[in-house]
Amino acid sequence: MAAEKPPILGMLQRNGEVLLHRLDNVQQTTIKPILTKTIQPGTTVFSDEYTIYARLKQWGYQHLTVNPSQGE
Repeated sequence: MAAEKPPILGMLQRNGEVLLHRLDNVQQTTIKPILTKTIQPGTTVFSDEYTIYARLKQWGYQHLTVNPSQGE
């Protein structure tokens, strides 16, 4: 569908810089190389509850979720 928006992975760094990556698809195998290149192991990562982030702890990150619909 031409009107579909491409998936984007956004990361906010401590210094306030935002990194955006256009994704070919929304799969863990797609985001893992981006995350491991960008984020140091042991870092706490905050995300929504989308299942693509389910393996962050296995990949060596602390993982906490927020629920945007609850105002978090």
